[in-house]
Amino acid sequence: SDVCSSDLPYLGLCFGAQVLARATGGSVPRMPTTYRSYAPLPIAASISAALTGPWVLWHEDAITAPAQATVLSTLPHADIAFSVGRAVGLQPHVEVTSASLERMLATLGVAPDQYESYVVALRDQEQSAVTPADRMAALLADLSPLLLG
Repeated sequence: SDVCSSDLPYLGLCFGAQVLARATGGSVPRMPTTYRSYAPLPIAASISAALTGPWVLWHEDAITAPAQATVLSTLPHADIAFSVGRAVGLQPHVEVTSASLERMLATLGVAPDQYESYVVALRDQEQSAVTPADRMAALLADLSPLLLG
């Protein structure tokens, strides 16, 4: 596809991963229920352990990566991370903090009882020896050779 033939690096997070999947021939159907989790991901043996997380997953759409993709992580309902050429799609919210997650969901009108456990778990991780920001930095460093060629 044109997205990958341009040989430009692309990192799509959440909706950006959905766009990448659709642009390269994958699919992104709406799920009947929202998937919510703050948990480690199963990863392909060939990818960085930094992708394991744990990460926040909160989505209503299920990505099926295109046939030519390398799937990096998958859950029973969707492909969670994949690459096509120098483009990488990550469904997990590797960018969120406990404060930004709480603000985002409150702004969207999600009841606190539906998200508080994820915010607390993320806040606890932010106080740990290896924070989510540390994991995200390691993940981006490990993805750099793929993205930058």
